[in-house]
Amino acid sequence: MKDLDQEKKLLASALRRKYALALDECFSASDPASRPIAAQEEILNDINTIRFRWVIAGNQSGKSSLGAREVAWLFQGSHPKYHPRNHDPLLLIVMGNSMKMVETELWDRKIKPLLHCEYKPYIAGQVLQKVVNKENGNTIIFASHDADEPARQRIQGYVADFVWLDEMPTSARLVAELQRRVQSRDGRFLATFTPTVKSEEVKSMVEAADGDYSKRYRISMFDNPILTEERKKAILSSMEGLPKAMKRTMLYGDWHGGDDLVFHFDPETHCREPEGYDRRWAHILSVDPASAGTTGVSLLAMHPITNMWYLVRSYYVNNVVPSDLVMEIERPLSLHNITKRIADSASSWYIAEASKQNYSYTIPYDKNNRRIDMIKGMQQKMGKQFYVSSECTDFIREINGCSWSTSGDGKIVNSTKYHLLDSTRYAVDSLPKAKPAPAAPLPQEIRIRMEFEKIQERKGKDQLKQLFRKGARWR
Repeated sequence: MKDLDQEKKLLASALRRKYALALDECFSASDPASRPIAAQEEILNDINTIRFRWVIAGNQSGKSSLGAREVAWLFQGSHPKYHPRNHDPLLLIVMGNSMKMVETELWDRKIKPLLHCEYKPYIAGQVLQKVVNKENGNTIIFASHDADEPARQRIQGYVADFVWLDEMPTSARLVAELQRRVQSRDGRFLATFTPTVKSEEVKSMVEAADGDYSKRYRISMFDNPILTEERKKAILSSMEGLPKAMKRTMLYGDWHGGDDLVFHFDPETHCREPEGYDRRWAHILSVDPASAGTTGVSLLAMHPITNMWYLVRSYYVNNVVPSDLVMEIERPLSLHNITKRIADSASSWYIAEASKQNYSYTIPYDKNNRRIDMIKGMQQKMGKQFYVSSECTDFIREINGCSWSTSGDGKIVNSTKYHLLDSTRYAVDSLPKAKPAPAAPLPQEIRIRMEFEKIQERKGKDQLKQLFRKGARWR
């Protein structure tokens, strides 16, 4: 009987080993026979020699599956090509566009099905924070870049062995921070994205990625072997009507030229510093609090002589409890002459808390039904009724990255991440109507001539009246 039990255990162990080998060999857990295509295999093999790899690819090209495959190998300690130099438990960072996308798309659908080890997930506030391998101690930290600066601050304390950045952020500072996370341990950085968002900073960083430690790769949508000919035709049909530049971005990963940007922002036209700025000028304070703990703050000031408005400050306040948020915003501005305060109508809790502390906030007028009008109004007023200080770099990055959805539904891509853009939009919408500019003074010689003509005209009228009087007497 003992021999039979021992045989069953050995058989079960052999089956588990066979299953583990099958998972480690396949590229996608849904297809045990799947293998990486040549372009993907080149990227996977280069992990030994290239520290920073940039995969700029079309939609549905298999770029995210590539990152998931590599993370699963490293997490289990079974990477066939790469073996980290240190023998301590590995720290892996996986960052995506939002925490929901990271958990459902990257973890649940792509990474987890490739695992054959025992692991423990750690969840806080119904959000997956990390996963720890019970066998070797390797850890995956999950993060999002839906708010660039808060995301950069959250990852600053980590020393990582591997970073996978999925989808393109708008902040080059965030990307540089992720790269620094792996430098001290000779780790590896992998970025996989379709460049549908315009960011000249990130583009410049990627275009410079040529050398001994950094490399760019391109994969098109139709390189993906799972797409049948019928599916390819259906995809092309669905793209009819899209701008040519956007089509090439989605198909081949070309850099998006900005055909679908919500705002046209030209620094030379729309940026100007407020000459002689003083805190005693009239100010408008506008805030856009978010439930995730990220609040956008915008401060506009009016020049007392020209009546021109300037965005003088634009920044984020992060991870502050609601009861302290009002004072966290108001305290640094206590010496400013704030004549109006505006808060997003969706944040009634903030307005109520501010009222308790004797700060009166108004809400944007009918913002849900006037969204397009507010966007058009802000575009029209830029460079005419208000300017942006060049120091408001986070706002400038957001306005350059804000784009319309390619589905034609009139929605903005990742609209919930633009808190500085929204707070500024609310403030600009509340600006008083611009007064017509006073006429320029006429040259002195023209004024003298006009006065002389008026005198002559009066003399002529007087003489004409005298003639009429004489004629009346003669008759």
